[in-house]
Amino acid sequence: MTSLSKLAAASAVAVALAGTGMPASAAVLGGAGEALLVPLAVWNGGRFSDDACYDGNINTICDLTKGYTPANDTVFEVWVPSFIGQDAIPNIYTAANTTPTATGAQNVPPGAAVNWHWFDERGNLIKGGSIPVVPDQIVQISLTEAAGGLGEATPGYMVFTTDRGNNQGDTGATFAFFANAFITGALSIDRPDDRPFLGIGFPLVGGTIPVLAMNDAADAPTTANCPPPTALDRVTYDNQVPCLVSPNASGFRPSNGDGLASDFIFDLALSDRYANTIHVIWFDQNPDRKQKDGSDWPDGDIARTFDGVYPNNLLNSTSDQATVRVYNTQGQLTGGTSVVLPNRLNVLWIPPVWDENPDTLFFINEPFAWTTATLALPFILNPATELPFPAFASYSVNEYVDSGNNTAETAGFAFAIKYSTLLVQNDNGILPDIDAIVSLIEVSLGHDRGNF
Repeated sequence: MTSLSKLAAASAVAVALAGTGMPASAAVLGGAGEALLVPLAVWNGGRFSDDACYDGNINTICDLTKGYTPANDTVFEVWVPSFIGQDAIPNIYTAANTTPTATGAQNVPPGAAVNWHWFDERGNLIKGGSIPVVPDQIVQISLTEAAGGLGEATPGYMVFTTDRGNNQGDTGATFAFFANAFITGALSIDRPDDRPFLGIGFPLVGGTIPVLAMNDAADAPTTANCPPPTALDRVTYDNQVPCLVSPNASGFRPSNGDGLASDFIFDLALSDRYANTIHVIWFDQNPDRKQKDGSDWPDGDIARTFDGVYPNNLLNSTSDQATVRVYNTQGQLTGGTSVVLPNRLNVLWIPPVWDENPDTLFFINEPFAWTTATLALPFILNPATELPFPAFASYSVNEYVDSGNNTAETAGFAFAIKYSTLLVQNDNGILPDIDAIVSLIEVSLGHDRGNF
């Protein structure tokens, strides 16, 4: 095995980290990190809105505002590898402060722990805790259990750290680690005697939620409540709680640092026309430039970001607006609309379209998707032969931070949760089976086109 000297390794880190200032159009998943972001973490109990899908007629359509609500949970698997090899990921970009300069064992002290911090869509801490870890042991966490009843059906995200930074005398992360995350759900509905078709109980197949790794060095000495990030420190703290989480090496980079207003564009997949889709869009700050509680800054300075300490030259842009364009399987633009993305975490519920045969549709209501975004899904030109699969939605988001320093100052990520129906061929074409349940969750990563 080839070994780098400490001096050469330090130089390699410095040179490579400078590259994070260059726009890039891909996400890097699966590497070890000194801190980890899970951009969606939710839980809720299951329930069925009585009569939402029944009025004595078996074919009655579900009300869009009601329907079947599965019991959702987010399950995490966390483990600390006993050794880390030599590679740019993680040694340079996601764990530069703790991984060795060559293949070797990690320094995992006795009594080591990984801290978890669960935040709401604005970045307010809902609950936190810690879990003891030893090398090469997997620890599983159920958010339903860990939440202790807090934050039910709240759109949230999870941050794992080893650092207990407090801005002054912070020691930084102590080791790098891995994590997986899954969203799961299940329905169990009793069968009323007079409604035999409602006697259903089934699992929603779990979808894998992306996990993004980050460097986490000691915070620079500062009196600011939340110091801005550096290349080696993508997580900064306020009173031992992460206040800034910015995975710009592993996630998307919405800003290009040229000091000019531009658009950041990414694509997200859509379910078929007859099933709902959830689009999850995460930013490292609230693009509406308001405080975490949604109120204006006391002095009215809309340039404040990152809790008021990060510079921004784009004073005149409407930073939380996005244009959405929908394309069909032939690459044709079928419609467009605009949506507002004001929060760090934006969870959009995209309803199905049932204009061809509304009596055949069924949907799953996810209570953590608080915002409805109705998109112009492609029409079916030939229902007898054409499957109702739209291709994707392309989001164009206004750059919300750009101080002209020629670095990628911000970070984001996006993915789609797709639901599926069972399609059957009948005299009216290819349509959903009337008894089909939307029971398959498929997670599709977003595709970063870059800045324009």
